[in-house]
Amino acid sequence: RMFRLAVDLDLVDAVPKIPRLEELNTRKGFFEDGQYADVRKHLPDYLRPLCDVAFHTGWRQGELLSRTWADVDLATGWLRLEPHETKNGEGRQFPLIAPVREAIEVQKARKLELERSEGRIIRQLFFTPAGEPVSRYTLHSAFKRACSKAGHPERLFHDFRRTAVRNSTRAGIPRSVAKTLSAT
Repeated sequence: RMFRLAVDLDLVDAVPKIPRLEELNTRKGFFEDGQYADVRKHLPDYLRPLCDVAFHTGWRQGELLSRTWADVDLATGWLRLEPHETKNGEGRQFPLIAPVREAIEVQKARKLELERSEGRIIRQLFFTPAGEPVSRYTLHSAFKRACSKAGHPERLFHDFRRTAVRNSTRAGIPRSVAKTLSAT
């Protein structure tokens, strides 16, 4: 880009050929059988539903942290992302399969209890014991600590994305559908 700008400003005659460097940063991690259960035991209670939803949906950390109760439709059984809220600009829905619905029901009970005791409305789907939205920093720190305690320090939150697609295809869902649901 700098060379193109320099050409436009007549500072250089042409854009030189610059070889591309090989990228070796492809992420490959998955949660193998039992690893997530190990990590989950070491997570704070209030983060378990968030990680359970991530494990099954494969949605990005930011997509999950920004969910509000308006994005949950328990009656029809869907968790929604609007088009302007996704990295690729395409909205999507995830069906509330049993473990996802269970995690959301846990959140709903926590929400109602906290709203009664605090006398305020909680809009975020995932929140701290104080009723504040879970921050990326809080999630990152707690998740990293839980992975280390569980003996899986190499695991990343992002590994949920690949794991969700792999688990869906193993369950018989076509890979293209699984990838669309998690938008990998």
